[in-house]
Amino acid sequence: MAKQKIERTELLTKTIILLRDKGYYSTSMADIAEACLMSKAGLYHYFDSKLELVAAALHWVKENFIVKVLSLADDLNKKPRDRFSGLLSAIEPYLLGRLHDGTGCLMANISLETSGHIPEFVEVIKAFFDAWISTYQTLLGAVFTEKDAKALAESAVAQTQGALLLTQIYGDSTHLLRVHRGLLQCWDRQELLNAQTQQEGFASFEKGSSPPTLKLRRAAPFFQRG
Repeated sequence: MAKQKIERTELLTKTIILLRDKGYYSTSMADIAEACLMSKAGLYHYFDSKLELVAAALHWVKENFIVKVLSLADDLNKKPRDRFSGLLSAIEPYLLGRLHDGTGCLMANISLETSGHIPEFVEVIKAFFDAWISTYQTLLGAVFTEKDAKALAESAVAQTQGALLLTQIYGDSTHLLRVHRGLLQCWDRQELLNAQTQQEGFASFEKGSSPPTLKLRRAAPFFQRG
């Protein structure tokens, strides 16, 4: 017997599962209604169209990623490096867990499938990646210049998506782990360079030169390294 009502969270979850399995164009409202044990007419009581429902599902994915994962970067009781490492550690199971069924990143998949032709999806997918990049950039700004932090954050997210694709193809999760390990190594190298710059500045001051103006030393960013 078809349900008459369904919780919004359950409806969005069932929709997301279908989108991961079949994609946007191959998923119909009838498919979603069947998965929810509802009539198609009952489903339209909640959303006027598949587009509206999928847009809501994508928004829900974005908000969950921000609240459950990216928010870890806001723990001011930890040092920036520890927050960054903890964030990467949380991202790994979040993303890799979605590869076990061979689906990969839903946001990237929908973006590629629809080729950016559906404005309602473009807006929420862009917001998802903007939040991800911005979080990385804020943390990386503790040791990198603003320009390098932004470039490194963008490159890191791009390389993460590439690593997910390779993991999906070859079934080897070490691609993502290597990207994250490289990010932490890049952080540590930059932190060392900054410390050296600070020591050189104070050494010059002790010899009678002008008081040191401490600046972050620019290093070859992660996206240029081999």
